[in-house]
Amino acid sequence: MMMHSLGSGSTLPDGGLCDDWDGVDDQKAVGVMEEFLQPGIVSRADPPSVCEHDCTLPVVQSLEICKIRKDGQTQHRSALQFSVIAEYAALMRAGVKFPPIRVWFDGADYWLSDGFQRVGACERIGVHHIKAEIHHGGLSDAQWDSYHANSTHGLRRTRADLEIVIRRALDHPKAATLSTVEIAKHLNLPEVTVRRWRRMLSSSYDEDKVRVVSRGKSTYLLKTADIGYPSSQPHS
Repeated sequence: MMMHSLGSGSTLPDGGLCDDWDGVDDQKAVGVMEEFLQPGIVSRADPPSVCEHDCTLPVVQSLEICKIRKDGQTQHRSALQFSVIAEYAALMRAGVKFPPIRVWFDGADYWLSDGFQRVGACERIGVHHIKAEIHHGGLSDAQWDSYHANSTHGLRRTRADLEIVIRRALDHPKAATLSTVEIAKHLNLPEVTVRRWRRMLSSSYDEDKVRVVSRGKSTYLLKTADIGYPSSQPHS
């Protein structure tokens, strides 16, 4: 499992906040925070002026925190846990290496999709750079990606957090073309939970929509009104 240090220029100040965390159990803390990085990620120290690598792959590099956009409705906690931010800040001061945050770059803005509390911790202790896994895409991509954030790592999502995530995911344009099973996989939630919410939030016009359904190696276009009748023909 790979853990990445904070980027260049992110020297932690002496003294400062949360001195009572100096004796923190690093191994226990890392167990709460660690996450798997996606295979094939390119790592580099300096930001490229042009796309010099395969643009389908994310790049891990040091990013100025002031360039990160956090106002795109990609934070789905009912409230940020300031006690967790304080703990992360103390761990950073103690030298614990955190995984990179995840952002989406549309050519102008870096939209944060995962890592709000890590960014908050850096801001708390005066760090101006952070390691970021940079994907190419816009705000809509960042929003869709953010619905999966914290489903397998980090601070566990509360019931209130899950309600926000499910509502926003089902309202996202991408959800209109996906089956409930596919959405549930993305959110890492039981299909029955997403189905219940979809029924609660759906209106009658939604019944005739066409959705993408994957079974094995085949992908189908399925009209929801046809459920229970002979299935559509696979198109790939």
